[in-house]
Amino acid sequence: MHLPGKLLIAGDFNIHMEDPEHPDTKRFKSVLFQHNLTQHVSESTHINHGILDLVLTRNHTTKTDNLDVNDMQIVQTVTSSDHFFIGFRCTFPSERCHDHILISARRLKSIDIISFKNDLIDSDLSDPSKYIDANNAMDTYNRVLTQTLEKHAPLKDFRIKPDQDPWMNTECQKARSVRRKAERDNKRL
Repeated sequence: MHLPGKLLIAGDFNIHMEDPEHPDTKRFKSVLFQHNLTQHVSESTHINHGILDLVLTRNHTTKTDNLDVNDMQIVQTVTSSDHFFIGFRCTFPSERCHDHILISARRLKSIDIISFKNDLIDSDLSDPSKYIDANNAMDTYNRVLTQTLEKHAPLKDFRIKPDQDPWMNTECQKARSVRRKAERDNKRL
């Protein structure tokens, strides 16, 4: 699932990007590719000439996710750090997109757990004769779980604003209110 919005990740990853044959570098590049991310640092960021500090953004997939990294400068500092300072500019479009985005999700919290368990118990998962071989067992497992999940929490389409956090639900809002009240009470002490 791809959540909308701009993404910028920067920091000391301690992965030697200058060594493309290193196993950690290969695995990390694979993760970047899988998640459609771009790594922007191409010069040494460490006194021992490694590229350990990285700046990551999404590849330019949509206009609302677009984040350009420009004017990158890597400067050795006079601090005690063995890492260099990385400076860069990011450009953000000034206009806000007011279109809604359609996402599909399930209301998992609304599942009646007892009914869900009973449906699984009454399913082909409880029939050993369905497990002729590993492939058949996996097919049965996937089919039954998908059908049961679809019955109890079908996929529904939701419209969200691009700048709306999809994880911010009523439970999060209540927890935030409780936290703010506790902060106010604490200030009075």
